[in-house]
Formats: sequence, structure tokens, C-alpha cells
Amino acid sequence: MERYSWDRAQVGCMLCALRPGRRPKGDYQKSAWCEVDGGGMFACDVYHLPFDEVRGERNPNGLSIYLKFSLDEYGEPMLVLVSCHL
Repeated sequence: MERYSWDRAQVGCMLCALRPGRRPKGDYQKSAWCEVDGGGMFACDVYHLPFDEVRGERNPNGLSIYLKFSLDEYGEPMLVLVSCHL
């Protein structure tokens, strides 16, 4: 979030804009290993959506946003990584 100057509210809008399921109707892309800053490695589900960060909504012409989710030690979902591919 810091790299892109996004705050929690903007990331919350991205989360709310996600569509469950696989393409073409859903945003799920694949499952993959994800290494994060600090050296942690997580098994993640990767979601991709086009997102207009100014308007705070999905937009086919928006940024290419990737959100990666994993499960914590209690089996609860956690957001591992949010990134933008320009």
C-alpha cells in the first residue's frame, strides 16, 4: 500500500469491487506462491481486476490490480499483497 500511496479505504474499495469465481465473470486468476517483503512465503489465491483508483470503482480502462489472499494459522483469510502492474 505504501508503494502506491493507497490508504485502507482505497484498498477496501478494491476488495468490495472483486467478483468471486473464475473468469470470465469472476476475478480469480490462479493459485501461486507469493513472497512478501520480510521473506515470508505464502500459498495464495490471486485475483485480478481493472480498477479506477480516482473514482474508486471497477473500470475496464483502469489500473491492473492484483490482490493475493492466503489463510493464517487459524484458517482465517488474510490479504497478503496488493500490487499494480503498469
